[in-house]
Amino acid sequence: MELPANLQSYLDQISAFIQRATGTWVIYQGLAILVAALCSYLFAKSLSRRLETYLGSHEGHWLRSWKREILERVSPAIFLVAIWLLLALFRGITWSGNTLILSTVAKLTTAWIVINILATVIRNRFLFRLVSITLWIIASLSILRVLPQVTAWLDGMSFSFGEVRLSALIVLKAIAILAILAWGVGLLGRLADRGVAASKDISPSMKVLISKLVRIFLVAAAVLLTLSSVGIDLTAFAIFSGAVGVGVGLGLQKTVSNFVSGISLLLDKSIKPGDVISVGETFGWITQLNTRYTSVITRDGREHLIPNENLITQEVVNWSYSNRNIRLEIPFGVGYGSDPHAVKKLVESAVGQHERILASPPPVVHFIRFGESSLDMSYRFWIQDPAGGLANIKSDILFAIWDVLKENNIEIPYAKRDLYVPDGIKVDISGAKAQPG
Repeated sequence: MELPANLQSYLDQISAFIQRATGTWVIYQGLAILVAALCSYLFAKSLSRRLETYLGSHEGHWLRSWKREILERVSPAIFLVAIWLLLALFRGITWSGNTLILSTVAKLTTAWIVINILATVIRNRFLFRLVSITLWIIASLSILRVLPQVTAWLDGMSFSFGEVRLSALIVLKAIAILAILAWGVGLLGRLADRGVAASKDISPSMKVLISKLVRIFLVAAAVLLTLSSVGIDLTAFAIFSGAVGVGVGLGLQKTVSNFVSGISLLLDKSIKPGDVISVGETFGWITQLNTRYTSVITRDGREHLIPNENLITQEVVNWSYSNRNIRLEIPFGVGYGSDPHAVKKLVESAVGQHERILASPPPVVHFIRFGESSLDMSYRFWIQDPAGGLANIKSDILFAIWDVLKENNIEIPYAKRDLYVPDGIKVDISGAKAQPG
């Protein structure tokens, strides 16, 4: 692709100027830059090693949090000082026209360091490098006085569809603005999350809903501001939005269904983060309630990502919906020779000391029925921390019942069967056959 005439003319002027300049001074400047770069690297390497050792031995030093940023900028800072000193030296011994290379390198290095320092507010490393490099390229084109020509060249690389005109310049502007707005959206989103989380008057489910709606609003606003800032008419996307609607209707039913179900769950507060639920074979507590899925961690440490649609259409047991207190029941039996009143007192006094059992309502032993081989009884108690597990406390109670019954010589019977043989029937014990006498 050919360069614009004005840009080509500017490059020709630079080439002619370099050819007219004294060749010796050009070589001197190049050598001076190489020497400055080498000396800066060696000096910065030694200084960085000493600085790292110093900060490593001072745990509470306030510069430790900036250690990485400082070490990365030691070498460019020393090189910048060296270049400006060389520029002052060359200007003192020759006319300023012979210091074009040194002056340009000094300005480019200054722009890089200033932009690099200002961009440290961006914590994401990839976005930090992207923004730094982009701004430095723009600053470099401005220092070299070719920014208007490059801008015109990029704007000339365009195409149109309908009333919308897109060029390389518009695309680059949109990417830059969207990147900045995305960083702002992330920052504002985190601030909103902290503010909502700090509120004690909002329920956990409403906190999640408010945070999600704020982020959705910020993202939508960022996209609209990006399109408006580059001069794209939003009405031109009416057809595109209709196509998106058809795509949603044909292929994204499940995604939209889960999203709407997630909003419904957040609004009706039927489940919320921290609740203990049972869905099918999954029993655990909710750690995250997102707009597409709900995260449930079971007692074995596995995290189940359950689509929100399943929580709407299937039966869900919420163990802590209105009250975190739940009642558990442990059935057991004792022999017919035992005194059920004594068994009741022994079990209630011995087992009720468990730290997870609530004192109110108090645990109680009920006499259920006269079983075939035992007096069937049941120990019922309440806990308020179902997230702590159910199987483990049931096991503890069964061990305690076994211990107290064994200590008091109370029989725990098992099923027995009596075989009645009428008179006159001869039974072969081997089991081969039975014959009448």
